[in-house]
Amino acid sequence: MARKTEKKPVKDVGESEIELSDTEEATLHPARMHDKSGIVYVGHIPHGFYEHEMRGFMSQFGKILRIRMSRNKHTGKSKHYAFVEFDDKKVAAEVAETMDKYLLSDNLLSVKLMDDSRLHKHMWKGADKVFTTMPEETRVEKINERVASKDAATKSKGRLKRLDAKHAKLKELGVDYDWEKVTDKKTRKTKK
Repeated sequence: MARKTEKKPVKDVGESEIELSDTEEATLHPARMHDKSGIVYVGHIPHGFYEHEMRGFMSQFGKILRIRMSRNKHTGKSKHYAFVEFDDKKVAAEVAETMDKYLLSDNLLSVKLMDDSRLHKHMWKGADKVFTTMPEETRVEKINERVASKDAATKSKGRLKRLDAKHAKLKELGVDYDWEKVTDKKTRKTKK
């Protein structure tokens, strides 16, 4: 693990000098497998260059722990950037230096070494998994159900608001009307 050290004054002990330091263990960032791993951002990835090809291409530099290619969650199409975690930070730094501005299939790759301040704890969600798309009909049905339920809730809310306004006007006019027959107070939905 990475250690934080504060340099303190050096004590003179005869001919040799001893450096005194306080060591506090720094916490491992949740996005890293271990403290020596290095994470690289790879941008401007060409179409057709996916996880399998990325693993084959990047493994020439060193051992790869994880790869996460960013994809559209509905269609599964690539968003043309990925994160690659190498077993060693030095290897990741070498990859970032070597592969930045590398021409790959008419695209200039953008490769950057990621520091802990730019990492998100859930960045590896779905890494190294084969993406499966939902059938179009199922996806559309789910969207339509969600929209329909929102519409129904909005309509019933408006309907109840109008009924309350009518009830207030009738009370003002002195008309005593039994609203229990029209609406059910528990569900607050109109009866047919």
